[in-house]
Amino acid sequence: MSNESAKISSPDQPRQLPRLLIPGLTNQVDGYDGGIPAWLIAAGLSVRVDNTWVASTDDIVSIVSMPDMTLLAIKQVAPGEEHHNSYFFSIPAEKLPDGEMRLGYVVNYKGSKDDYEVSYPLSVLIKTQLPAGEDIEPIEPGHSELAFTLSTLTVFPPDATKGVNAIIEPYPNMHAEDRIHFQWGGLTIVQKVAGVGLPTLIVINYAQIASAGDSEDLLTGFYVVDLVGNASALRSGYRQVRVELTSAQWDGPFIQSDD
Repeated sequence: MSNESAKISSPDQPRQLPRLLIPGLTNQVDGYDGGIPAWLIAAGLSVRVDNTWVASTDDIVSIVSMPDMTLLAIKQVAPGEEHHNSYFFSIPAEKLPDGEMRLGYVVNYKGSKDDYEVSYPLSVLIKTQLPAGEDIEPIEPGHSELAFTLSTLTVFPPDATKGVNAIIEPYPNMHAEDRIHFQWGGLTIVQKVAGVGLPTLIVINYAQIASAGDSEDLLTGFYVVDLVGNASALRSGYRQVRVELTSAQWDGPFIQSDD
């Protein structure tokens, strides 16, 4: 089959077919229809095209990047396959560079170059760089590039009412839409980073401290997830915190009487 079946450059071509579907696509990516993380294309990007045009034998379905209509994957409908509800494709990772990409497909009816339809485009953001990059000190526990400090390692009343400040240091491959997943014992606090190259302040308030409960060695740490769903390869190293809120004993009032 020739690549010519996908070379359609006229701006007046109809775009009547629905968008293709990508299993595992990250939704709610601002400015895009979805996001594609590194893990999703590690073995090639799986794409699904639903049979909405009533397929016939010898129809040619071409997955393309828009608007240049570069061919990414292609299939000719074999006898018996015209009754399938969907058709599946795999796009090699090397054809999917980081950045914005608009994916669509062309159906050439019975292989004709003149009788075809084009789908609406699906705008995706491809991002394969993991937050914080590689762990350069694998012998040490936790990710070498994820560092944080705590305002205290012991929490007693009444100081707990002030909360505990966790400061997340900047890390490689930082993005303004990254989110910190900070663990305070069994509680996870999710917060957007302050900005690229800036430290991020997370305040663990009294209610959160009380919810996590007392502990002699409460574990704290974090990992990062970017806007398309890439998570840092490892979480940070842990810090242990001593928390004693309910164990504090207060002396009752002393009452003196004539007796």
